[in-house]
Parts: sequence; C-alpha cells; structure tokens
Amino acid sequence: MTLVKNFLDSPSRENRINIEKAIRNFFISIRLIKYISNLILYCEIDFQRKATRVRQRNHLIYDKPLEGDSCISYGELLLNRSYSNEFGDTNSSDPQQFKEMILDQQVYSAFMRLTPKQQKVITLVYCANKKDTEVSVLLGVTPQAITKTRVTALKKMKIQISKGV
Repeated sequence: MTLVKNFLDSPSRENRINIEKAIRNFFISIRLIKYISNLILYCEIDFQRKATRVRQRNHLIYDKPLEGDSCISYGELLLNRSYSNEFGDTNSSDPQQFKEMILDQQVYSAFMRLTPKQQKVITLVYCANKKDTEVSVLLGVTPQAITKTRVTALKKMKIQISKGV
C-alpha cells in the first residue's frame, strides 16, 4: 500500500518498478505456497494409497476367536506355537511344513489346490516373512512374476474359500 501511495503522490519510473517488483514477489510467493501445498497433498495421497495396499494385502484376522465361544484367538495360538516350537520352525520355507500348521479346513483345502509354485511362493511370503524381491532371488525369477503368482494364488484361495470348497 505504501508503494502505491508513493506512486500516486509522485508518479515516477522508479516507483512503478518498485510496485511491479512487489507484485512479482507476491505472485512468486503465492506460486511457491501453492506448489508446496500440492506437494504435501500428493504425498498424502500416495501415503494413503500405500497404506490401503498394505491393509488389503494383510488382513487382520488374528483377533478372530478360534471356535464359537473360545477365548483363544488365532494370534494367541500362533504366538504360543512360535514360543513353544511345538510344530517345528514357524519361519519354515517348506510348503509341506506350512500346510501342517494350517488349522482351518477351508484354508487347507484351498492351499492344497494351488500349484506347487504357488504353494512355495505363499509359504515363503507368509510363513518365512520374505518380501517379493527376496523370493524372486531365491527362485531365480523376476519380482513381477512373484507378485503375479502371489496375487493369483490369493485370488484363487479366496474364490475357493468363498465357495465353501
């Protein structure tokens, strides 16, 4: 406002240049603020998408009771088994050992209907806690192939379980 008042009181080239610089700086600061706010917005969107993918991949079933009025949940049972080491190493990469640990008959039947490669990938990812890239190195294939195999196997199991195998 002071620059405008100075220009109106004494119009000169210098006062006009000062007003133009002030306006230019103002719009630059507006553009910078808009850029930063958009950057924060898109980072938040990416974070939410990643969190959604993780939630969809890792459903929480550990607090579901085992049978009817049972006070023991799946998570407690798995935790007890890992400490007692009753059924061998819970981080096994052998599908034969993994299928022996499956308690639910529907899940067991669905797992048994998978191909041996799908069983191996599911075992490595969910029992041995390996990432797709680690599994790809172990099996000598690309990470994309492992991801595709895992997703296909899970979809196949989901369909078989929802049908009631």
